[in-house]
Amino acid sequence: MRQFDLIGYPLLIISVFEILLGIVLIRHNPRNSPVNRSVALFSFFSGAFALMSGLMYVLASPGRDITPLARASWIGWLVIPAALQFIFYFRDEQSRAARISGYVLYPFWIIVLCVSVSTNLIETGNYALLPFIDRSGPLAKPLRLLGIFQLLWAMFELFRLRGQVSGIKRVQLNYFIHGMLIFAVGGTLIAGILPLISGDPIDPSLSAYLSLPWVALSAYAVSRHRLFGIGFFFFRMVKVGLLSSLFIAMYLVLYALIEPFLGSTTAVLVSLSFVGLAFFGTRMNRGVELWLQSRDAEHRQDYHKVLRDSIKAISTILDLDELLAFIIASMRKSLGVENVCLFLRAGDGSYRLRQGFDVHERVAQSWSLAKDLVLWLKRTKAVLIREELEAERREKESAFIIGYLRDVDAAAAIPLFFKDQLLGVLTLGRKISGEPYSPNDIDHLEVLAGHIAVAIENATLYEQMEEKVRERTRELEEARTFAEAANKAKTDFLSNMSHELRTPLNSIIGFSEVMKDGTAGQLTEDQEAYVKDIWESGKHLLRIINNILDLSKIDAGMMELDLDDFYLKELLEGSLALFREKAQRRGITLSVEISEDLDLITADKTKVKQVALNLLANAIKFTPDNGSVGISASRSDAGVLASVWDTGIGMSPGECSKLFQPFLQLDNTLTRKYEGTGLGLHLSRKIVELHGGRIWVESEPGKGSRFSFTIPPPAGARQHGQDRHDL
Repeated sequence: MRQFDLIGYPLLIISVFEILLGIVLIRHNPRNSPVNRSVALFSFFSGAFALMSGLMYVLASPGRDITPLARASWIGWLVIPAALQFIFYFRDEQSRAARISGYVLYPFWIIVLCVSVSTNLIETGNYALLPFIDRSGPLAKPLRLLGIFQLLWAMFELFRLRGQVSGIKRVQLNYFIHGMLIFAVGGTLIAGILPLISGDPIDPSLSAYLSLPWVALSAYAVSRHRLFGIGFFFFRMVKVGLLSSLFIAMYLVLYALIEPFLGSTTAVLVSLSFVGLAFFGTRMNRGVELWLQSRDAEHRQDYHKVLRDSIKAISTILDLDELLAFIIASMRKSLGVENVCLFLRAGDGSYRLRQGFDVHERVAQSWSLAKDLVLWLKRTKAVLIREELEAERREKESAFIIGYLRDVDAAAAIPLFFKDQLLGVLTLGRKISGEPYSPNDIDHLEVLAGHIAVAIENATLYEQMEEKVRERTRELEEARTFAEAANKAKTDFLSNMSHELRTPLNSIIGFSEVMKDGTAGQLTEDQEAYVKDIWESGKHLLRIINNILDLSKIDAGMMELDLDDFYLKELLEGSLALFREKAQRRGITLSVEISEDLDLITADKTKVKQVALNLLANAIKFTPDNGSVGISASRSDAGVLASVWDTGIGMSPGECSKLFQPFLQLDNTLTRKYEGTGLGLHLSRKIVELHGGRIWVESEPGKGSRFSFTIPPPAGARQHGQDRHDL
């Protein structure tokens, strides 16, 4: 009878481990991944099959009826839909094939289980284990044959999956798939093929033993390669289990020591009391709790917080060097790595070291990444883990890359892609804790790499834009300096040329005036007309030259105001009198409206008169015959307000906005009706502004215009004039 126990109890232990693995996968599934759920179901059904098989042998030892358990052991066939769903979901978590296989196969095998438990169609009863006697019902062999085909299909899909996955997934699944293949192949032989073809069949429930390699290899993949991201959670449960085993061992030792002296019942009570006192009555319980918490703190990384803080920071930093320094510090803090290097693409296409912490000597000497590593990252576009590559060792290229990563002490390489362009590469050393990189680490790095690439691109563009702004500023500064020099040269030229032109012109005007007045002798009527034209043209040309000379002085900051007290009323009336004869010839009515309280003002009398004459000349020129021209002046908050108005042709708002520009004629055609150089209004504005005032125009087409200007109090005039002179 001992033989049954030797077979049954190990199966019970195997079932416990499988159910424990299923619980871990269900409890620790933060992404609610269907992959974890399907493997958990596989573990539960496999564990249930091992549990039924183990109980059969344990209960068979004292000769109890095991027929209900033999019928319930058909629950093991439910691993088939679970395995298929795992395979399909691992390829694509939205897999339609996974859902269909689940909808079809789960109900089918559940119905088979119900039929097996409730009828004799599959298992007829009087089940015998050693020696095994098969008393199967009429449906047993067809169902086993169908199960064999489904298992073969699952094995085929497993082989396909192993060939399709690569990278970290391949390393994670390597041991897991091997264990599953052992379980599937062995289970197919023992539970399916041998009962069909062998004359002396083996008990199908013994195939539960073959789930042990799957559990062991899966546990290794979980602990070594962080399979399914449950490594630490798995470790914690194992530690708690080991601790529980320690206290059970303490209880058994105490019981064995005191049972001969106190008896069985007393020994149980004393042993449990002592163990309970040691655990709950001392600091041992608190010490164990603190130890577990410290181990938890060492392994757990709050990736969401790190990711959120990192993304927030890198999205607001525009200085490239500051951004790269933050990235290096963030990698060190979030992953606890020994060294970090950041390589950026240079102009020649190589990837050179831009920032780093604890940089390896070889990297510091070469300053650039190996081309083979760059090509690998461009081809795969995925995070490269050296440990993963070492586990594969399929190509000569990978062997070189492994050696290179070892030489530069890098355990991981993260490509930084932006719009399919590799902007840079981030290399990380080993973790200070000695742990390998987990799937959580990889997910964290992949998400962060995308944001880092965008931030680097933005910072690079910002740096390039700043450089362009600096370059443009230099160009503008050079252009301004050149323009100032050209303007000064122009002013000097105009000033010199004006003096050179005015000297002979004064002679022309003077001699023509002598001839016009008859001082040099009587002239004929035609000669007198010619001399008069010469004299008027000379005076006109002199006014132009004087305007140019005044304008050049103002632009050069050389014109000073000769401030004096005078009566503005007399100045305006005198200015208007100069145009009275011309106005009478054309039938233009002149009017003056000057406030009585307008007494002495302080300003440059000559220049104010020049402004008045310019405005009156324009008003007369642009007013048609029989029109009206007037001048007014009064006190205002701005000092003195003077206006010249007319009933002339008027202007549109667009024309008014351009009116005070130098050398501007609103009618620029060769056949224009009105003469002028376009300097009068511009010079008038400069003179008014030199006094600290302002000048403006109000006009409507066909209704005439009103030009107004202000002369502020003398302090403002002196101050403004002095400021312009200082310029």
